Amino acid sequence: MAKRFVSSGSVEVDRALIALQATFPDLSVFEGVRQLDGIALEDGVTRRIAHGLGRKLRGWLVVRISSGDPLSALYDEQSMHNDTDKYLYLRADGFAPTLSLLVF
Repeated sequence: MAKRFVSSGSVEVDRALIALQATFPDLSVFEGVRQLDGIALEDGVTRRIAHGLGRKLRGWLVVRISSGDPLSALYDEQSMHNDTDKYLYLRADGFAPTLSLLVF
């Protein structure tokens, strides 16, 4: 996938920016990202969360923990389920957080 670039108007600056951009990884995995807010988990209970991507989930990131202890454990249980085209499975141990997630 070609990387997008907007000219600065200076050939020297553009060359430097193109060289810098070439060092970054391909971030196309984040196309179609969605933010899910208010995901409440119970301690020790696996939660099935509809991600709404319309395809298999590639990954997820926690962007906010609005309650709970952020140093406790959060487990991804995708490998135990066959419907990752619709759902994300998470389990918290040692706390009951409310999360905001980016899913992609």
